[in-house]
Amino acid sequence: FFLLAGRVQEVGTEKQGLQEEAQRAKEALRSAKEERKRQEGRLRERDNEAEQREEELAEARKRAEDLEHQLKRAEQMRKENEAKLRENLKKEEDLRKEAEEKNKKYARTFVEMKKQYADMSERFQNLVESQARARRDETPPATPFPRTPDAAAAAGA
Repeated sequence: FFLLAGRVQEVGTEKQGLQEEAQRAKEALRSAKEERKRQEGRLRERDNEAEQREEELAEARKRAEDLEHQLKRAEQMRKENEAKLRENLKKEEDLRKEAEEKNKKYARTFVEMKKQYADMSERFQNLVESQARARRDETPPATPFPRTPDAAAAAGA
């Protein structure tokens, strides 16, 4: 009986130790499960953050491509505008030169016409004075334009 009671006590102590060990194992298992859940949560967060960064990166690439396209178009437009500007400047220079040439021509024509006017005014004045003298002297008036020898011969004939 003592042996059996000792054995029962030993089994009880062993059982209690096993129960405590089982309790510690349960606690460790529960703690491990909680840790695993925390790690899974962190992994999900990291995955979400990585996915969000990938989306942001894709959007940034798209914006960069759009900006690059706009830049190329702006550069093309700048080149076209520069070509038009050079063409307009050349046209303007050609028109300026043409205007200068016309102004010179008109100035020469004006000077020539002014000389002709002065000459004609002088001839007219001479004619008026000649007629006035002729009336006074009763001499025939001089012609306003000098006669060439052929014209004088034709008038005398």
